[in-house]
Amino acid sequence: MTTTASASRTPTAHAVRTGGSRHLAGTGTLLRFALRRDRVLIPVWVAVNALMVLSMPNTLKSLYATPSERADLMRQMATNTSLRAMVGPVLGDSLGALTAWRVGV
Repeated sequence: MTTTASASRTPTAHAVRTGGSRHLAGTGTLLRFALRRDRVLIPVWVAVNALMVLSMPNTLKSLYATPSERADLMRQMATNTSLRAMVGPVLGDSLGALTAWRVGV
């Protein structure tokens, strides 16, 4: 009698599952938790990236003031394969192209 009583108390595979068969159960709760945890970090990253994009043209203009200096940089990057492999190919010799190249890396 004890064996049948203990066998009837063991849960079956269907009794263990609760909450249905939703594949993304708890995703909303996890998303709210992650956003709450990162409520300071996300605006900081957005601000840092925006400041980088806004300050890069002035920096490049002070480093490479003339179009010939920017064209020389582009030529050097095109001929140096190891440096091109590290920072990527230069997109053009304008300030906008150089900004996209540096920020995109």
